[in-house]
Amino acid sequence: LPVAAPLVTLVTPYSLRRGQSGQITLNGDGLAYSSVTSPSSAFTLNGVSASPAILNFNLAVADDAPLGAHTFAVSNSAGSANFVLAVNPKLPTLSIAPLPLAVAPDNVPRSFSIALSNPDTVAHTVDLVTSNAAIATVSPASLSVPPGQTTVLASVTGVSGGSTTLTLSSPS
Repeated sequence: LPVAAPLVTLVTPYSLRRGQSGQITLNGDGLAYSSVTSPSSAFTLNGVSASPAILNFNLAVADDAPLGAHTFAVSNSAGSANFVLAVNPKLPTLSIAPLPLAVAPDNVPRSFSIALSNPDTVAHTVDLVTSNAAIATVSPASLSVPPGQTTVLASVTGVSGGSTTLTLSSPS
């Protein structure tokens, strides 16, 4: 059978985070009988399966992999092609300060910090809600931590005596 040189037209997903593993799918032509070569030991490849138009493989990214774009190669007996995968920082975790967050029930807003454990390359939306608005409210209900930043401010207002739970969630 004649083999065509590989041509990569789409890489899904196009990025992974440090410490993350996932399946990478290459779409294109000439991918049957191809192999994938990683640019460094920061990447572990296995489970390569290929058809003429799709090549799948599992990729694990080391915790200390350099951030940014990395060029991989896909090759077969007729030639080779490059494709790029990006490495992003580890997914940050959320925290607040001060802890515990205690406020007087005097209807006066008080600021507190919401922090990401590390800067990221994408914005993070953070949704805030208290479990009992009759005791305390939070403002704003949603905010964004811009790329590269780690801290934003919100406020909590004590309404009446008691305790409530402040929940932070981030879909990104």
